[in-house]
Amino acid sequence: EVATKAANDDLEASCRHLIKTEDKKLVDTLIKDAKDILAGYNDEALAALLADKRLNDYKQSLQRREVWDTPALGTSVWILVRDQQNQIELKQHLSLELAMARHYYQLLTNVMRQQVA
Repeated sequence: EVATKAANDDLEASCRHLIKTEDKKLVDTLIKDAKDILAGYNDEALAALLADKRLNDYKQSLQRREVWDTPALGTSVWILVRDQQNQIELKQHLSLELAMARHYYQLLTNVMRQQVA
């Protein structure tokens, strides 16, 4: 698990470096694509995606501060229960990662078809 986390951290750092050092056109294209992908989600799906992001941020923050075992049991339980409910909701919708992968797969397929033709 440590090696996987290190690999994910390296990948994330590489992606950030790529975006920061590349031209504005790349960033603008990524933003446009993300907006187009998000436009395909209904309000419930967007709410679940946002809740997932916020719950994960909050859990990570608590882990960094090592306060999970403090007397704030009510807050911790609320987070865990809400996260469980939100995971059920998320199963009803296409994940953002999968939606982006499909988008870029279709884009790549179209480019390859044009080159073959």
